Amino acid sequence: MTSTLRKNIGGSLAAMVLGALAIGISAPAQSATLRLMPIGDSITSGYLSSTNNGYRAGLYNELVAQGNRTDFVGSIRDGDTFDPDHEGHSGYRIDQVASLLDGALATYQPNVVTLHIGTNDMLQSYQLSTAPNRLASMIDQILADDPGVTIVVAQIICNADAATQSRINSYNSQIPGIVQARANAGKHVYLVSMSSLNTGDLKDGTHPNDGGYQKMADNWDGAVQQVIGKGWVTNLAWAGVYSIQNVGSGQVIDVSGGSTNSNAPIIQWPYTGARNQMWNFIPTSSGYYQIKSANSGMDINVTAASKSNGAAIVQWQFGAAGNDQWFPSLNSDGTYSFYNRNSGLALDMPGFSQAQGTQFDQWGGNGGNNQKFVSTPR
Repeated sequence: MTSTLRKNIGGSLAAMVLGALAIGISAPAQSATLRLMPIGDSITSGYLSSTNNGYRAGLYNELVAQGNRTDFVGSIRDGDTFDPDHEGHSGYRIDQVASLLDGALATYQPNVVTLHIGTNDMLQSYQLSTAPNRLASMIDQILADDPGVTIVVAQIICNADAATQSRINSYNSQIPGIVQARANAGKHVYLVSMSSLNTGDLKDGTHPNDGGYQKMADNWDGAVQQVIGKGWVTNLAWAGVYSIQNVGSGQVIDVSGGSTNSNAPIIQWPYTGARNQMWNFIPTSSGYYQIKSANSGMDINVTAASKSNGAAIVQWQFGAAGNDQWFPSLNSDGTYSFYNRNSGLALDMPGFSQAQGTQFDQWGGNGGNNQKFVSTPR
């Protein structure tokens, strides 16, 4: 996977705006900070799209081009899009996805959820009479787990099989009432139709082809713009993707060699715009964050949960020891220092090194420029 997609976003903005004007679509009046979790089944994962991105790449690109600082979140990574995270579980029914959501929502704390679910229930004729109630329960579960979240709920896409389509029609007819009941109760739940897709947009009669997935992206984007315009989307600190520059050296935090392996050194390197220099901040609790590589999906981590000065910094999967959680402390000069939850020590460039490729360590806070950073949204 490369950084080409992200780097081309800015260059394509003008073309996207001109295209929108040409077909009479108004440019969005507002933007937001989005930590967005796509939830669903294999259609959310992007099955049978040429890149395994499905609708997610198109949606991400559109949201970023509209000025939204965007981070897709979830426990699964698929495709070659810049931000491949999602919560789309292939083959799963409503109840099966619901069983996984408490943990995912607690970990990633999205402020927007896109929800397209129920296709496998319809394909399997699984407890059809209870499917709308199970969807309603899932929506309530998300709202309870993540107060303040906005949920964009889709009527699911068409199917080429006539009997399956009949079941989908019945299921879809119940969704507007489910959504409206929660909106009437003051919840931020919004309906999006996927009726722009037809059977010609399907690859295998169930999953979209690339054109169908792009139609889904456009529908999702229109709905997200609507909820932003309603003022429903809570702005979040540290949402989006960032480069993190050390003040002392002027170089950025980088995963050595673009590695996607555990234990790869976290080093400093001149900024290139590559994905291994891009970072997402995922909140944990009490102001601490995972600092997650956009390239590998792994976190900035203190080796072996050490509490000693000089312990090396590497990338590693998120764990429970607190050595991969960092508190961004705002300094009086507007820079940040990052303090480790487990050790209380600061992210540090050893010896005020100016050399590219030097590995970061942790050290007691000293107020020096080797422990100060500027985080730049990208």
